Amino acid sequence: MTFYEIDLPKELDDEHVQAISAHAGRLDAARERQDLSDIVGCSKELAESIARIVLVIRGRVLSDSSDYGSIITAAHKAIERQPGEGLASSDETVRRIAQSAKGLVKDLGQLRNDVGTGHGRATLPKAVEEHARISADATVVWARWMLRRLPSFLLSDVHELIKRLGGRSFYKGDLTTRLEAVNLPHLATDDAHALGAAIGRRTVRQTFTVRTEGVDPAIAFPERYPASYRAGLVHGLLINEQGNLCTRPWAVHLVIDLLMVDDQLEALLGKIAPLIASSGWLAPYGSPTPTFNEVAAAASSTTSRLPANAREPWEQAWKR
Repeated sequence: MTFYEIDLPKELDDEHVQAISAHAGRLDAARERQDLSDIVGCSKELAESIARIVLVIRGRVLSDSSDYGSIITAAHKAIERQPGEGLASSDETVRRIAQSAKGLVKDLGQLRNDVGTGHGRATLPKAVEEHARISADATVVWARWMLRRLPSFLLSDVHELIKRLGGRSFYKGDLTTRLEAVNLPHLATDDAHALGAAIGRRTVRQTFTVRTEGVDPAIAFPERYPASYRAGLVHGLLINEQGNLCTRPWAVHLVIDLLMVDDQLEALLGKIAPLIASSGWLAPYGSPTPTFNEVAAAASSTTSRLPANAREPWEQAWKR
């Protein structure tokens, strides 16, 4: 039974679950009736339903008249390199196997035209058992591959992650999973910076798991994180969304840690020091509530860690 051969990710919206379940149920019913033409037609419809759902999640809206083959190709391309736990996204052999499955599913469009349901015909199509079997088998294999990637795909929206960092709960492993899903090393520069800033600000709000999964690893292994992301961390650890200086003494030490592992330290400090100097102070929410003098004292205590030519800009930025 097709419905039981396909695992639906729990992360899918109810309306998408209902759509896939309905198409899978129709295919099941056609198989029960041994309606060979309908099996071909329902197999094609199930594959198209899954492909359209993937594209809707990505933000693409397609008309009902969009070409079936282009829908399958676009959905497959959107998800084939999706990173995630347990996914062999960089394995070219696996990718070729998946491409072969996609080719089978694309050909269902022509097979449906030849022998499947979905068209009014002057004579009944001459479908045989192999038409039905290969149609259903191809759809189930490709559907399993696509749906296995959907959970990570659903987590790959960097803008949704930034919004979530504004106030939603994060548990152990959540941010690590999300950073992998958004494919951080290949994010656009602006997106990586915005994400780093959001993580820095959430760290200042004392969400420990966000710090340990989003900040500390970037200090320990800077080569694994884009420079724009690390620059965003520095920005977010110091400046809030409204442009106020809003930080904590220990966050200032994290800023120095990030600067010291950055091969563009002077350039980064040249951008952040004027912001520190010109921004008004706003104490961060949460206990203990630091004063500006406490934060400035922490900044002063870190000056000796900086290279000699970077110390004066850092010290001057904190003078009021």
